[in-house]
Amino acid sequence: MENLRLATKEELIEIIEMLVGQVEALQARVAELEEEVRRLRQGKGGGTPLAVKPSRPPKEKKPRRHRRQSFVRRNPAPTS
Repeated sequence: MENLRLATKEELIEIIEMLVGQVEALQARVAELEEEVRRLRQGKGGGTPLAVKPSRPPKEKKPRRHRRQSFVRRNPAPTS
């Protein structure tokens, strides 16, 4: 199969039959995948989608607690 120009007629026929078989197998696989895509787009995937998380109620926010003392930096003395 290295040089098709030097192949005999019988060798070329074998190569063509092999390629036809591969093309038919690929066409069958494409049909399977197209059917799977169609099912998934309709929402009949048979399971839960991977990206969907179960819903849960939102957490209640508690009011902020104020500190007794503030922790701020003092302004440094001016330098001149």
